[in-house]
Parts: sequence; C-alpha cells; structure tokens
Amino acid sequence: MDGEQAPTAKEELAEEPAAEESVEADEEMAAEGADGAAQDSEKEMTAEEALQPTAEEREAVPTRPRNPVATWPFLVYLALWAAQATATALLLTGPDAAAVPLDDPVYPVLLMTGLLLAAFGPVLSGAVWLFALRRRERGERSGLLTAALVRGAAATLFGVVAWWTALLLVDALRLGLV
Repeated sequence: MDGEQAPTAKEELAEEPAAEESVEADEEMAAEGADGAAQDSEKEMTAEEALQPTAEEREAVPTRPRNPVATWPFLVYLALWAAQATATALLLTGPDAAAVPLDDPVYPVLLMTGLLLAAFGPVLSGAVWLFALRRRERGERSGLLTAALVRGAAATLFGVVAWWTALLLVDALRLGLV
C-alpha cells in the first residue's frame, strides 16, 4: 500500500469522540445562536430606546408654534375669489348680458379683477410671512415662509378653480347645456 497504513481500531475509536465533540459543539453553537438572537432583540430594544430623546433633549429643542401664520387673511382672500366667481356668473348671464361674453362690456373688468386676484395671492403670502416673522422670536421662525406660501398657493388655486368653474357655467348656460 505504498507506505500508507490502514488505520487501526484504536485510531478509529480515537476519531469517534472527536466526531461526538463536533456534534456537541454544533448543538452549543445553535443554542448560542438562539441566545444571540434574543440578545440581538435586546440590543434592538436598547437601540430604539437610545433613539428616543431624553427629557433634557426635548426641552432643548425649540418647538414650532401650533399655528405659524394667521389664517384669516387667506379666508378673506378666498371670500374675494367667491365674490369674483359669483359676480362673473351673475353679470354674464343676467338679462342685460350680451349674446357672447367677449362682447359684454363687463367681461374685460371681470377678466382684469381675476388676474389681479391671482397676482395678489403671492403678495398676500409675503405680507403674512413678514408680519408673522416680526412677531416671532428667533427660535420660533422655522417654517413660517413655507406655511405662508402653501396657504397662499392653496387659496389661489381654489379661487382660480372657482372662477373658471363660473366661466364654464356661463358658457354652459349660454349654449343651453344646463
């Protein structure tokens, strides 16, 4: 057998305990893995707890005001848009209205007031922002411009949609669709 000798019975028996030890080691590793998973979940809990701010940190962080900018100017602005839409519908469908809205002498005035109201939205947002900026302390100024611009844009959007709806209603009434 070219210099290799077959293992003796004693050597085979000596190898078997090593196999048993490896099985026991595998079982221990599996048990440690389960314990490790439990420890990992405990680590996750501690990590989640670590992310929570302490009472001192909560007090140190400035909070945003609940209502950063005034709402009433935008409600007045929406009321102006409602008046514009109502005036458009009433003046262009009344008994004295021309057959075609473009020929009506009131139409250019209504068109100009609609354009002025649309341009007034960003100006109103800027004015409300400046007013709110002057009334707040430095730590409370975060988000004022965004709040003012979003409210102004929303009011302008709803106003323009109401006015266009009134114009569509006028056309529908003139064509006999409604």
